[in-house]
Amino acid sequence: MKRILISALLLLSAVALSVLAGVPILQREAHAVPVEQYASSATASSSYGANPGDDWNASQATGAPDTVDGGGNLQCGDKKTAWAPLTSSSDPEWLEVSFATPVNATGFTVYETFVGGFVYQVDLIDTDNVYHTIWTGTDTTACPGEFTTTFSQTS
Repeated sequence: MKRILISALLLLSAVALSVLAGVPILQREAHAVPVEQYASSATASSSYGANPGDDWNASQATGAPDTVDGGGNLQCGDKKTAWAPLTSSSDPEWLEVSFATPVNATGFTVYETFVGGFVYQVDLIDTDNVYHTIWTGTDTTACPGEFTTTFSQTS
């Protein structure tokens, strides 16, 4: 998988993709090593920050989570180091994140830093731009929190 599309209602900080890395398919069962790859780019249905790098822009959802306190713990609140849609209405929004290296994914984590529990659908987008819905439902993550889902390895 190369990209993830997250359909959401509020704010988030960063997205991590858990993957099996660098192991040939026939050897994965015996030698698989889970690793994380953080998003390297992002786009959204709207962003409070207009340009990449701006506060609350979709680009804030790339890289390791940085909406943290001095001890490295996620913070809950309207933080400029997280993506925020242009308006705070109840209209659905989406955030699409891309990864530098396409992988056979086994899960993802969304770091929620403002009123947790806003994700309602997650799609993986493969290297042929085909969408695969891998999760829909009610997100019960508290703020701050990590919304994590695992699934069978993608091909």
